[in-house]
Amino acid sequence: MQKTAQAAAQAKETTRLKQENARLRARLAVLEKEVERHRNLRKLADRHSSNSTGKTAEDYVCRLLGVKSTERNADHDFVIGRRRFEIKGSKCCLGYSGADRKHSFVRWTWHNFLGSSHQKTFHRLLLIGEADETRRDTYLDKKSPYVIFDVPIEFAREIAASRKNYGGRFTFHLFTHRAGAKTSQLCQRMWEYEVTRAELKKRYPRRSA
Repeated sequence: MQKTAQAAAQAKETTRLKQENARLRARLAVLEKEVERHRNLRKLADRHSSNSTGKTAEDYVCRLLGVKSTERNADHDFVIGRRRFEIKGSKCCLGYSGADRKHSFVRWTWHNFLGSSHQKTFHRLLLIGEADETRRDTYLDKKSPYVIFDVPIEFAREIAASRKNYGGRFTFHLFTHRAGAKTSQLCQRMWEYEVTRAELKKRYPRRSA
């Protein structure tokens, strides 16, 4: 009888240990994912040197669409058919919020894409954001090095009017995933203009150039 009780107790303890082991393994998996997320965020921060990718984004889009960029200081970056295009690029920018800076976030930042005194004359604005590796599964074009927004000039002007400050200059921030746009109608609407590389090439075929 005593042996039976001991065997039952051992079996119970074995079951408990297996359950505890499974719980700890699941917890470890969660922590490993969190460590990897912060490691990727730190890589972004270490790589980040400027908000704007500038010429890099312009060259990328021109190669993608098979077009030539305009001369430096022109009021647009390239032309396809009768449409004039402006390109603005941004790297991933790492920031922190909260009094203790405990919460991290990643966003893109674009400045003054209408030019000084809003003198630029384009029809479409292509906002190019460096893909956030931690959010890649949320993008339409999951393998693209960039997230592309094909924005009509009317919406670009609406952003400028909403965000302008002294001298008419402005900055537009956009979190690198849709869920981060829930507090801003402008940011929510911006995601409606996200396009894949294939969609962009179909809209503006090279033969129209």
